[in-house]
Amino acid sequence: MMDENEKKPDPLSEIFNLPSIEREKNVITVNSTIEDDFEFARKNLIDIIQSGKDSLMNLSDIADQSQHPRAFETLSLLMNTVIDAQEKLLKLRKTKHELTGEGQAGPQTINNTLVISSAEMLERIQAARDLKKNDGSN
Repeated sequence: MMDENEKKPDPLSEIFNLPSIEREKNVITVNSTIEDDFEFARKNLIDIIQSGKDSLMNLSDIADQSQHPRAFETLSLLMNTVIDAQEKLLKLRKTKHELTGEGQAGPQTINNTLVISSAEMLERIQAARDLKKNDGSN
Protein backbone atom coordinates (compact mmCIF):
# COMPACT_ATOMS: atom_id res chain seq x y z
CA MET A 1 0.00 0.00 0.00
CA MET A 2 1.22 3.52 -0.81
CA ASP A 3 2.05 6.02 1.85
CA GLU A 4 0.30 9.42 1.53
CA ASN A 5 3.66 11.18 1.23
CA GLU A 6 4.79 8.78 -1.49
CA LYS A 7 4.14 10.14 -4.96
CA LYS A 8 2.14 8.23 -7.53
CA PRO A 9 3.88 7.60 -10.83
CA ASP A 10 2.66 9.71 -13.74
CA PRO A 11 1.22 7.32 -16.36
CA LEU A 12 2.00 9.66 -19.26
CA SER A 13 5.61 9.98 -18.15
CA GLU A 14 5.92 6.20 -18.17
CA ILE A 15 4.25 5.85 -21.59
CA PHE A 16 6.37 8.49 -23.30
CA ASN A 17 9.46 7.70 -21.27
CA LEU A 18 9.76 11.26 -19.96
CA PRO A 19 10.68 12.50 -16.51
CA SER A 20 7.73 13.31 -14.29
CA ILE A 21 7.09 17.00 -13.64
CA GLU A 22 6.33 18.05 -10.12
CA ARG A 23 3.33 20.33 -9.93
CA GLU A 24 2.44 22.42 -6.97
CA LYS A 25 -1.17 22.68 -6.05
CA ASN A 26 -1.99 26.29 -5.46
CA VAL A 27 -5.06 26.97 -3.44
CA ILE A 28 -6.30 30.47 -3.98
CA THR A 29 -8.50 32.01 -1.37
CA VAL A 30 -10.62 34.88 -2.51
CA ASN A 31 -11.45 37.56 0.00
CA SER A 32 -12.93 40.13 -2.31
CA THR A 33 -15.60 42.67 -1.70
CA ILE A 34 -18.57 43.54 -3.86
CA GLU A 35 -16.66 46.63 -4.98
CA ASP A 36 -13.61 44.55 -6.02
CA ASP A 37 -15.77 42.07 -7.92
CA PHE A 38 -17.69 44.87 -9.57
CA GLU A 39 -14.51 46.64 -10.72
CA PHE A 40 -13.01 43.36 -11.99
CA ALA A 41 -16.13 42.44 -13.97
CA ARG A 42 -16.56 46.02 -15.20
CA LYS A 43 -12.96 46.20 -16.42
CA ASN A 44 -13.30 42.88 -18.24
CA LEU A 45 -16.55 43.91 -19.90
CA ILE A 46 -15.07 47.23 -21.00
CA ASP A 47 -12.05 45.40 -22.44
CA ILE A 48 -14.34 43.01 -24.30
CA ILE A 49 -16.42 45.89 -25.67
CA GLN A 50 -13.33 47.80 -26.80
CA SER A 51 -11.84 44.70 -28.41
CA GLY A 52 -15.17 44.01 -30.11
CA LYS A 53 -15.31 47.56 -31.47
CA ASP A 54 -11.81 47.22 -32.88
CA SER A 55 -12.71 43.86 -34.43
CA LEU A 56 -15.88 45.37 -35.88
CA MET A 57 -13.84 47.95 -37.76
CA ASN A 58 -11.49 45.30 -39.16
CA LEU A 59 -14.28 42.89 -40.03
CA SER A 60 -16.28 45.68 -41.64
CA ASP A 61 -13.36 46.39 -43.97
CA ILE A 62 -13.02 42.70 -44.80
CA ALA A 63 -16.73 42.31 -45.50
CA ASP A 64 -16.75 45.44 -47.64
CA GLN A 65 -13.78 44.31 -49.69
CA SER A 66 -14.84 40.69 -50.11
CA GLN A 67 -18.61 41.23 -50.47
CA HIS A 68 -18.95 37.66 -49.18
CA PRO A 69 -22.24 36.85 -47.42
CA ARG A 70 -20.46 34.90 -44.66
CA ALA A 71 -18.33 37.96 -43.84
CA PHE A 72 -21.46 40.07 -43.43
CA GLU A 73 -23.09 37.35 -41.32
CA THR A 74 -20.04 37.25 -39.05
CA LEU A 75 -20.07 41.04 -38.84
CA SER A 76 -23.71 40.96 -37.77
CA LEU A 77 -23.00 38.33 -35.09
CA LEU A 78 -20.10 40.38 -33.74
CA MET A 79 -22.32 43.47 -33.56
CA ASN A 80 -24.87 41.52 -31.51
CA THR A 81 -22.10 40.26 -29.22
CA VAL A 82 -20.84 43.79 -28.58
CA ILE A 83 -24.40 44.97 -27.89
CA ASP A 84 -24.91 42.08 -25.45
CA ALA A 85 -21.69 42.98 -23.64
CA GLN A 86 -22.86 46.58 -23.30
CA GLU A 87 -26.19 45.42 -21.89
CA LYS A 88 -24.35 43.20 -19.40
CA LEU A 89 -22.28 46.20 -18.33
CA LEU A 90 -25.46 48.16 -17.60
CA LYS A 91 -27.01 45.19 -15.76
CA LEU A 92 -23.82 44.88 -13.72
CA ARG A 93 -24.16 48.48 -12.56
CA LYS A 94 -27.84 47.95 -11.72
CA THR A 95 -27.01 44.80 -9.75
CA LYS A 96 -24.27 46.62 -7.84
CA HIS A 97 -26.71 49.36 -6.88
CA GLU A 98 -29.20 46.75 -5.70
CA LEU A 99 -26.58 44.94 -3.62
CA THR A 100 -25.03 48.01 -2.05
CA GLY A 101 -28.22 50.05 -1.73
CA GLU A 102 -26.69 53.02 -3.53
CA GLY A 103 -29.01 55.47 -5.21
CA GLN A 104 -32.06 54.57 -3.14
CA ALA A 105 -32.00 57.63 -0.88
CA GLY A 106 -32.71 60.10 -3.68
CA PRO A 107 -35.66 62.49 -3.85
CA GLN A 108 -39.06 60.87 -3.95
CA THR A 109 -42.22 62.26 -5.48
CA ILE A 110 -45.32 61.91 -3.36
CA ASN A 111 -48.61 62.66 -5.06
CA ASN A 112 -51.49 63.43 -2.72
CA THR A 113 -54.86 63.36 -4.38
CA LEU A 114 -57.74 65.21 -2.75
CA VAL A 115 -61.18 64.30 -4.04
CA ILE A 116 -63.79 66.77 -2.87
CA SER A 117 -66.95 68.17 -4.41
CA SER A 118 -67.33 71.87 -5.14
CA ALA A 119 -70.05 72.19 -2.48
CA GLU A 120 -67.72 70.71 0.16
CA MET A 121 -64.93 72.98 -0.96
CA LEU A 122 -67.19 76.06 -0.74
CA GLU A 123 -68.24 75.03 2.79
CA ARG A 124 -64.59 74.69 3.86
CA ILE A 125 -63.68 78.08 2.38
CA GLN A 126 -66.61 79.75 4.16
CA ALA A 127 -65.70 77.98 7.43
CA ALA A 128 -62.12 79.20 7.10
CA ARG A 129 -63.33 82.77 6.46
CA ASP A 130 -65.66 82.62 9.45
CA LEU A 131 -62.84 81.29 11.62
CA LYS A 132 -60.58 84.10 10.43
CA LYS A 133 -63.25 86.76 11.17
CA ASN A 134 -63.82 85.35 14.65
CA ASP A 135 -60.07 85.31 15.40
CA GLY A 136 -59.69 88.89 14.17
CA SER A 137 -62.55 90.25 16.23
CA ASN A 138 -61.34 88.84 19.58
